[in-house]
Formats: sequence, C-alpha cells, structure tokens
Amino acid sequence: MGTNYYLTPKGFDKIDEINKITLKTLNEIRDNYCKSIEELIEKTCKNHKIYKEVLELPDLDNIKCILQWDIEIPEIHICKISAGWCPAFETTEYYNTFKGFKNFYDKYKDDFYITDEYNRQVTIDELEQIVTNAKRNAKEFHTKYNSQYSSYVNYITDEDGFEWTSTHFS
Repeated sequence: MGTNYYLTPKGFDKIDEINKITLKTLNEIRDNYCKSIEELIEKTCKNHKIYKEVLELPDLDNIKCILQWDIEIPEIHICKISAGWCPAFETTEYYNTFKGFKNFYDKYKDDFYITDEYNRQVTIDELEQIVTNAKRNAKEFHTKYNSQYSSYVNYITDEDGFEWTSTHFS
C-alpha cells in the first residue's frame, strides 16, 4: 500500500464540478442511443429470428463501456511512498533532485497544487516532512532486517538521499 503525490494544475479542480453537471446529460444521451438501437433491433428482428443469429448486430454492452465520459485532471507524478521502501521520485526535464523540485515548485507554486492520489492538498513543507519521514523509516526498517533498501532500477540518489528514476510509474 502506498501513496502517490502529484503536481495538479490549479483551475483543473473544477473538472469534478463540470463532470457532475455534464455526465448526467451525456449518460442519458448514451442510454437513449442504446435503447433506440435495441428497439430497432427488436422491431426489425421480431418476425425473423434468423436475423439475430446471422447479422452482425452492435454490441450495446460494449458501446456502453466505450462511451464512458469522465475527464481526468492532468497531473505530474512527483513520487510514491510505500511502507518499508525509500520514497521513489520521478524525474522530469525540469528537476531530478528534491532541491530542484522545490525550486521548480517555488517558481510555479501559483500554477500548481501538490496533491496525493486521494485529492488531498499538501504544502511543499508537508511533502518534505512526509518524504523525509518515509526515507528515515525505510532506512531503519532495512537496517533492522538487513534487507534491500531500494527496489528501483536505473535510479540516482540526490544529495538529500532521495531516489529518482526516469521510469514512469505510479
């Protein structure tokens, strides 16, 4: 069990509100469309059961699955914290150290929130405390049990002891 942290653009938090307003209408359109097709198939095939057996009729259950409207908030993955493991950070072209990330965030803090995967906002200071505690707890755990501290491939360790990888994960 772990927790992912993201940079979420400010303003996109309104997507949930937009989804609530529009999804009901879009789902009604989808359901009415499928109902109309079902009625057409039933009416057309009613007297000729062979139609249902030999015609390639639309798979309405599949159409309902495909026509799922839900706009997700775009986000930049910062890191994942899993119990017993060193926090894993994801590099970008803009930063590959925690100090670099803090500088990037400081420059763009008016444009982003830091959120976890449960959409809870944290400050940069809170995130730093969370990842520092997780790093310390992981080191203590692995020292106590003489086990592997990191499981990441192709990672670098920054000057603060945080591990970074260019591999996309979540």
